[in-house]
Amino acid sequence: MPTVKIIVLKHQKREDNTWNVKIRITHDRKSAYIATSHYVGIDLINKKTFELKERNNPIYDLLMIDVLKIREELSKLGHTIELYSAKGLCELMKEKLANKPDGVNFF
Repeated sequence: MPTVKIIVLKHQKREDNTWNVKIRITHDRKSAYIATSHYVGIDLINKKTFELKERNNPIYDLLMIDVLKIREELSKLGHTIELYSAKGLCELMKEKLANKPDGVNFF
């Protein structure tokens, strides 16, 4: 079963001293990342572990909603989850988060 986590990659610091917050999906010992639209400064990052602070952090709260949606969608896949790679799961979850409909609709 894949794991889902909110992370900040220390080496991806931008010129304005902010970091992009990403959602990491790990499956079969391989990781893939979903970039979010959120950027945080050092004040929202734990300096020891370099993880996003959970307390009084609205960005963390918003991203946890996305993480819960991803976990729910991964659970719905059931045994077919073994057919996907980590990158494949990330692409599928990006579509699910964007609320794209499944399949093709004809009008």
